[in-house]
Amino acid sequence: MSNASVQGNLGDVASASGRRVSLLAVASLILGLAAFAFSLLPFVGVPPIVCGVLAFRRIRASHGSLTGGLYAGIGIGLGISALLVMALFFLRTPN
Repeated sequence: MSNASVQGNLGDVASASGRRVSLLAVASLILGLAAFAFSLLPFVGVPPIVCGVLAFRRIRASHGSLTGGLYAGIGIGLGISALLVMALFFLRTPN
């Protein structure tokens, strides 16, 4: 195959170096960006946090064959930020 990336057995994308990027980490990043953009919707920040935590667990368990910790961390941070924005908005909104 001449493609730079190949689908791995856990649904992760393999790079040319043989290390795979966790799709859960990428999903956490994408969901985190969407959650921050739509942060006024209730609990929209929960999915990126869950995906990020699961990605960190898989990355740690892979003993170096999976990467993407930065993506997962950014996704978690954006998810938490979205939850904080939502909480502040609803706490400040008069009844």
